[in-house]
Amino acid sequence: MLQHADALPLAVERAVEPPTGGTRSVQGRCDVSESDQRDIGRDASPPYDHSGIVVVASAWLAFYVIAAIHTFIASGN
Repeated sequence: MLQHADALPLAVERAVEPPTGGTRSVQGRCDVSESDQRDIGRDASPPYDHSGIVVVASAWLAFYVIAAIHTFIASGN
């Protein structure tokens, strides 16, 4: 049976031992091709242009405002 004084050097020795051939490193398990890697930075995804959505939303808003005014006038008020 190991004494407390003997247990510490044994634990340190086990911690220093290199891994066996049966285990693979994280890098070895993560074989990612260059095309699958994410682009990070300013050029990764250019800013989205919302001008088309704004034009369509403005057109619908104008349609509803004109329809509401027309309905108000047609009702006799």
